[in-house]
Amino acid sequence: MSQHHRITPYTTGTAPGRWWLLGHAARIMKDPLAFLTSLSAHADLVRISIGPWHGLVVCHPDLVHRVLMDDRTFDKDGPIYEQSKRTLGEGLVTCPHQAHRRQRRLLQPAFRRDRLPAYAATMTGHIDTMTRSWADGQTIEAFSCMHANSARVATATLFAAGPDEAAITEMVRCIDIIVKAGFWNMFAPLGRQLAPWNRRCARAQATLNATIDGIISDYRRRGRRHEDMLSLLLEARDEARDGDGSNGDGSNEDGTDQDGTDGLAPSEIHDQVMSFLMAGIDTTGSTMAWACHLLAENPGIQERVRAEVHTVLRGRAAEWHDLPRLELTGRVISEALRLYPPGWLFTRTVTQDSRLGDTVLPRGTTVIFSPYQMHRQGGLFPDPERFDPDRWLTTPAGRLPRGAYIPFSAGARQCIGNDFGLTEATLTLATVIDRWHLHPRPGSPVRPVPGLALRPTPIPLRLRRTSHDASTDADGPAGA
Repeated sequence: MSQHHRITPYTTGTAPGRWWLLGHAARIMKDPLAFLTSLSAHADLVRISIGPWHGLVVCHPDLVHRVLMDDRTFDKDGPIYEQSKRTLGEGLVTCPHQAHRRQRRLLQPAFRRDRLPAYAATMTGHIDTMTRSWADGQTIEAFSCMHANSARVATATLFAAGPDEAAITEMVRCIDIIVKAGFWNMFAPLGRQLAPWNRRCARAQATLNATIDGIISDYRRRGRRHEDMLSLLLEARDEARDGDGSNGDGSNEDGTDQDGTDGLAPSEIHDQVMSFLMAGIDTTGSTMAWACHLLAENPGIQERVRAEVHTVLRGRAAEWHDLPRLELTGRVISEALRLYPPGWLFTRTVTQDSRLGDTVLPRGTTVIFSPYQMHRQGGLFPDPERFDPDRWLTTPAGRLPRGAYIPFSAGARQCIGNDFGLTEATLTLATVIDRWHLHPRPGSPVRPVPGLALRPTPIPLRLRRTSHDASTDADGPAGA
């Protein structure tokens, strides 16, 4: 039901378990995911606090939709974005409303749908190599494998003439350190510079910055165009004349002249590359690891997926033209994103006195919404804890209340790389399941770990080759 037609008023309350001086810090630090999922039972808008800091958690899909649609009033800011900006700078993911429209125009050519087939071909090559390198009876750690492969795909599509395998491994190591520390740094302002994990973070950040700057400098020095994203970023020009993003005085919202030659500054290119690496690698790597875990824990559904991909692929790696026929595979990805959205918590700051539902929000109020919490509400998703890809047959995403299913956000700030990520995840899962049976290792419980992204604890999976696998030759699996 939309906000416009709502008859009963939206409710506002305070989360229980608040301690004097500390607020809800103890509950949040103990189990932030359980704390979040408990809030919708109390009110549509729930006040929380950590020490002197206060925020308002949005628990109703209508109100989440309102926040996402009005990015001018509800601008990107707050603890999460303060932490993210230390890592990503002010690229498309973290920049404020004032800069967003210009940046999105400049980046859009790199993410046009007609470029996806070429990106998919790169994905297919790396997926094929990864799945051929495994051996029958081997135990893999799913997140490490998928994260590393996503890193190879991301760097290959970003940099056609880029880092070697050793450099990619080092970049992944740095990203791992930064992501793990991110959540705790959001809520631990005291002693930030003294904490050992922050010293590690600073070193990782410096290494990652130097690597990216070195690649960009090398591209500029050589002056050669490649068919990759970095070349498109270096050549991007903002030729908008229609006032979208304009202040009405001949300048864009970021103050640059609309002379048809405005491109991305060197610092902006660095920030966009950093944003794509951090978001692209971690989002897809986490989603793929969760999807493999869920299928390993549900062998009946895994066999149904295998029947579908066997029919479509017949032993070869999945390709772009296969996607329309991988329907169940796609639903598995949708369900993995529902249960474990990598972007699990977001904040916005109210830029002017406003109302949300029936609550007055003074300027400066921090508003919080959580895809993880929204996706696990029983009123929106029956039996929400159950892995059920077929729920998307009876209730497709388009029939849900707006704001209920938001793995890629929505509105003007919807993830620009969502089609890229969904393509990679679907191609990967189809190829893996076509070639390998996935079996969980007994006694290895898996749980989500909140950081800048929602990652799993280690997922050990034992592999058994499928009888249909045609990816080997007489010498055995390549790379084994």
